[in-house]
Amino acid sequence: MFALVCRFDRKRPVVVESVRTIRRLYPDAEIVVTDSASEDKSYFAEMHRLGAKVEDIGNRHYEAGALWHVHAKYPRDHYFFMQDTVILRDRVDDLAQHDVSGMMWWNGWDGCAPKHLDWGREALARSEYAWLDDGFKMVFGCMLFCRREVLVRLAKKQFDRVLPDDKTGSESMERLFGIALQHEGYGDRIPETFDSPWVGCEEQDGVKYTATKRMVKVWLGRQ
Repeated sequence: MFALVCRFDRKRPVVVESVRTIRRLYPDAEIVVTDSASEDKSYFAEMHRLGAKVEDIGNRHYEAGALWHVHAKYPRDHYFFMQDTVILRDRVDDLAQHDVSGMMWWNGWDGCAPKHLDWGREALARSEYAWLDDGFKMVFGCMLFCRREVLVRLAKKQFDRVLPDDKTGSESMERLFGIALQHEGYGDRIPETFDSPWVGCEEQDGVKYTATKRMVKVWLGRQ
């Protein structure tokens, strides 16, 4: 299953291209889009036309909120959790062979501000996982490509209670997912199983983006 989280931007409706590309590469794929309280929901019609399910749940917990909603409602063997601003460049079958994969990873709390650590410490305390200052890999965009059993293990440790409600929390969640995966024994394999380490940003024709081998992230500058 491909599971996208979307806060729709009519001026730059990247989600439409994202779903169209998934449908082209995977004609029979199951696709679900969880809407994050978009003011403009006109894109629903195009999602349905492309054969995607839309979860209009008023999600206000960013990627993590969508992930746990889909996990609860759609018990599937494997998920590709993606942001609505990510477009596949090629099939990702090989990434699905791993228990845990994703678009990009980076080292722990590198690049974070004190506010991220403050939020992270308080939020992680809602789970049973111990805090880590280092020794783990962050999961870019909280975009996990994983087997269901991975999420079951995280939920057993109450990690599904760790939910952001602002941009700082969303950015911190990338690291908290990394901490949880490290504790569960998946973290050390991330450099081998993810599509790429963090590769930075480029700009073309006024559009800022990040490209890995198999996918492209378009930056919209949303909060």
